[in-house]
Amino acid sequence: MLNVGGSLFNENMKKIKLEYNLCVFLFAYLNQASLSLHRAGWTGIRELKSFYSNQVNPKEVVNFLILNAEVNFPVFQTN
Repeated sequence: MLNVGGSLFNENMKKIKLEYNLCVFLFAYLNQASLSLHRAGWTGIRELKSFYSNQVNPKEVVNFLILNAEVNFPVFQTN
């Protein structure tokens, strides 16, 4: 990773504590999302929708993070 002119992390960033199992889940989930973007290039939209009908909804993951990891994504908050 390139570090130009200062600290690697922003000094104003909030540090949060994540459990190991949550980190493993997030890694697997984000890796699956990356693979899905690749998959979208070689399958039709119908197959992609069918595949995602059995997967965890991204909104549920964001809501879980907001509630359990004290991560705040104002764009995704629902009332």
